[in-house]
Amino acid sequence: MEKRNKAVEWAKQMCEQGAVVIDTEATGGAFEDEVFEIAVIRAADGVVLFDQMFKPKRPIAWHSSRVHGFTTKDLKNCPKFADLWDALRPTIHDVPLLAFNSSFDQRLLKQTCDKYSIEMAEPQWHCVMKKYGEYVGRKTGLSLAKVCEELGVVGGNHRAKEDALAATRVVWSMANDR
Repeated sequence: MEKRNKAVEWAKQMCEQGAVVIDTEATGGAFEDEVFEIAVIRAADGVVLFDQMFKPKRPIAWHSSRVHGFTTKDLKNCPKFADLWDALRPTIHDVPLLAFNSSFDQRLLKQTCDKYSIEMAEPQWHCVMKKYGEYVGRKTGLSLAKVCEELGVVGGNHRAKEDALAATRVVWSMANDR
């Protein structure tokens, strides 16, 4: 019960502290891959602060394409990541960043910044998936889809905005202890 209460308090604090929920879609999961879609949602009220697709330098891997449905060709007319960094940066600067699987999003965002020689201040990352695991007292079966189903909230669809909104609803559910 103590871990559950701490997770509830964490969720409330994140909303009060101006945290944002971020989700990325990537060309794959390897160390050469990069982000091609990012969404940033304000945790307190669900306002979309940033939602953009990018043209990656690296082709989208077939297995990644199967998950989110995009090919490299679909993104050929999108701007490059570096071209929109000035719009993205203020939405993630000096605020806690929440992500459902934060280690993945954190690594891919850093890899993408490195690929474009962009320096990014090291944000404070928090993992919604781990906090939800503490909330329910388990470490397995914690996919975003499964967690949303358990909470009775609308899930994502492997698009950055919808997945970020789904993770935001998970945070709200914990904050309201339902």
